[in-house]
Amino acid sequence: MTRRELRNKLESEYRWDDYIRLLADYKSWLKKKGLSERITCDYIPVSENDLMGFVFRFNDDESYNDVLPNNDLKVLAKRVISDGDWSVDDELFNVTADPKTKRNGIAHFLPQVYRGNIGNHRAIIGRICIRSDRGCWYFRTGDGKAIFGMIGLNWHNSAGFFNTSLGCVINEDENRWREVEKPMLKRVNNTQNIPCAIVAHEFTLEYFK
Repeated sequence: MTRRELRNKLESEYRWDDYIRLLADYKSWLKKKGLSERITCDYIPVSENDLMGFVFRFNDDESYNDVLPNNDLKVLAKRVISDGDWSVDDELFNVTADPKTKRNGIAHFLPQVYRGNIGNHRAIIGRICIRSDRGCWYFRTGDGKAIFGMIGLNWHNSAGFFNTSLGCVINEDENRWREVEKPMLKRVNNTQNIPCAIVAHEFTLEYFK
């Protein structure tokens, strides 16, 4: 499945319950792979304006943005009330989940579900993002050892620059971040407890047949 095919499927078919099922099924997949420790968020979004996020990778865990630029897909799904019933406000963004270039010591997100929180990227006022202040799983180029720690890997905007990632998830389109994502993040209920899934390409190929 290509990114375009996945985007079309999610936009046309997915509802709130589908995203909840996707989150649960991805956790089950991680457990079957012997990666239970990679699940560090057990919160299930149930309230109005609760948010969950998915980053679907379309390459291997160790990849670089100067080889395949901005080829991943980020989905933010928020529970809302529409016409008196529960619904979903889901927005999709082209992103990179890969560091900018191959360099020893640079960080890479590992497949996982971790606890994200809303804040400003590098404490810069106005650059609202999804942070990883409670920790996340990653490895570094040249090492490969899986590490859990708090190193500031965030989901944030590009600020108009290209290919600057040191391991964060970065939006391709600055205008969509400003006009769509930024207002969306300002209206989140579970600001300190957001399920954030870094989805392995292997899972996507198996799950969305």
